[in-house]
Amino acid sequence: MLDARSVEQAVLEGYLRQITAAHPDAPVPAVHRSDALLDDAARLRGRMGDDAFFAGLREAGDGPAAPGSAWPR
Repeated sequence: MLDARSVEQAVLEGYLRQITAAHPDAPVPAVHRSDALLDDAARLRGRMGDDAFFAGLREAGDGPAAPGSAWPR
């Protein structure tokens, strides 16, 4: 954990090492790295502006927002 950049990195890399050691013939489980996704969303929000960005998120949803959501549909 001391050399990891984040808790997530340490946990996910440890998980992958453990699974690979226990099941060497199995495919490596897919894990999601969100850093690039969040950076891209921040750039998109900067280009579009808050109103258009959050409107796009609301439109992309496939169901009603959760009760008390900050992004009502």
